[in-house]
Amino acid sequence: AAAAHPELLFWSSLLLSETLAIFLVTAALWAAMRSRVMASSLRWSLAAGALCGAAALTRASLLPLAVLLGLWLALASRPLAGLLCLTAAILLLAPWTLRNRLVVGAWVPVTTSGGCDLYAQCRDGADGGPITPDDTFPKEAYSMDEAEAARCLRKAAMDWIRAHPGRAFSLTLVRLRRTWSPVPNDPEHRTPAVLAVTLTANVLLFGLAGAALLLKRLSAATRTLVLLPVLLLATVHAICTGSMRYRAPALPGLCVLAGAALVSALGASVSAT
Repeated sequence: AAAAHPELLFWSSLLLSETLAIFLVTAALWAAMRSRVMASSLRWSLAAGALCGAAALTRASLLPLAVLLGLWLALASRPLAGLLCLTAAILLLAPWTLRNRLVVGAWVPVTTSGGCDLYAQCRDGADGGPITPDDTFPKEAYSMDEAEAARCLRKAAMDWIRAHPGRAFSLTLVRLRRTWSPVPNDPEHRTPAVLAVTLTANVLLFGLAGAALLLKRLSAATRTLVLLPVLLLATVHAICTGSMRYRAPALPGLCVLAGAALVSALGASVSAT
């Protein structure tokens, strides 16, 4: 089902970071689960952390994933596994962080674009969607270096939020709706065929995944693990730009939940007959 999901098929046909991020996040979850259930688990903890670090270099929104997986492992009475997961991610990110210190002049793990992304969503004229060529930024930012401009834009965005709390909250809801919409946000892609395919696929996926959360046969640890990317990306893109493509790394986890619901339903059907 995951291999045939229309969104995953579509993103893999384009030169986007989502395709690599999908693979790395899914592999990180798999390694974390292997770390939890296998006797020789420490190497899997290191693998999970390294995959999280690679995922963060692919998409900066995934930077907290190593922390979340580390906590997930630690709470399973495996504190050493959690520490190794976090350590591996830090070590993998270290060369690029050092590069940023030398080139940009700041200790930035991945990118300085966070200030720009935040300002794009928290200013007059923001609509929750991506930046357009007509968007303007404070004039003083153009004369600053990269790190200074990021700080300037972040401060301007926070000042705007404090001045417009109601509008800031409404835009948060818009970004969440855009990120988790069952159909494309772009009017150009809202053809009858695309709407029918994406709506059918996502209603089934989201519905089955939601049903799986009620299954007693799934442990709380399993449900939590596959939901970590969902909760992380929902949080990040409630603040930053909302778009369907940004949820892509979380879709395989939802497919796992949907599969569990299908197995349970088929098992019940067989038992009934």
